[in-house]
Amino acid sequence: AIGLIKEVMCDKRIRGEPIEENLKFIAACNPYRKHSEEMIKKLETAGLGYYVHSASTKQKLGSIPLRHLVYRVLDLPSSMQSLVYDFGQLSSDTEMSYTEKIVEQYVGKIPNFDKVAVTNALMACQNYMRQEKDECSFVSLRDIERAMIVLKWFYSMLGYIEMDDLYKNIDTQCDRHTRALVLTIAVCYYAKLQHRDGFEKYISPLVMKHIPNAASKFKEEIIRCQDVFLRNMKLPENIARNTALRENVFMMVVCIELKIPLFLVGKPGSSKSLAKSIV
Repeated sequence: AIGLIKEVMCDKRIRGEPIEENLKFIAACNPYRKHSEEMIKKLETAGLGYYVHSASTKQKLGSIPLRHLVYRVLDLPSSMQSLVYDFGQLSSDTEMSYTEKIVEQYVGKIPNFDKVAVTNALMACQNYMRQEKDECSFVSLRDIERAMIVLKWFYSMLGYIEMDDLYKNIDTQCDRHTRALVLTIAVCYYAKLQHRDGFEKYISPLVMKHIPNAASKFKEEIIRCQDVFLRNMKLPENIARNTALRENVFMMVVCIELKIPLFLVGKPGSSKSLAKSIV
């Protein structure tokens, strides 16, 4: 495949046949970015396909095992290297501009939705995740678009979710727009984090403005919706409705409905298989 791309980009030919002059080609390639030593150690001990020692693997970029890279990239032919332009990373202003356009595209037709608040909340989530020291730091505009798909779905489904008894007589100032945004953040960002207290305190004042004890209310909204999902599942007898099962079922249901890929990674006994069989 690399040879074919090189032939098109450099030689202006396809299988030896010349390409018409009016055709122009633009390609993008991921950077050679290596994981930190701490991250490599964590991945090596995770057991996710790392049964071959890194010194023995044949999948390498030069002397670096591909699994030590953030992106599994192949070495570019030397004839292509002179054509590479380092695009770098989007600036904060540029990312904000793109985010505003994506938010407008998805919620522009929903009445009374504060597009500025949604944009600021998602940008805050992106910035928080980038400060993490593990794989949670890898975020892009794809995460923004995924969040908007989830937000639109939650907003359309909350009418049914809020019919559950758990939403009756609750003391909250959280409206449906805010609730949809909270649940969206729970699916797209919150669930990825191992340590969540800092995120709750950071994001809740932005999302749940003018609501006292925003951090605790933020968590309560997520747990309440998770409980609703679990309450409407047929569970075998003597099954404990613990935190892991509740969260796994919640994530599975949302991702199945929206056809979003989901990988559940956890230690034995963390209700992964049980949640799968229930859903």
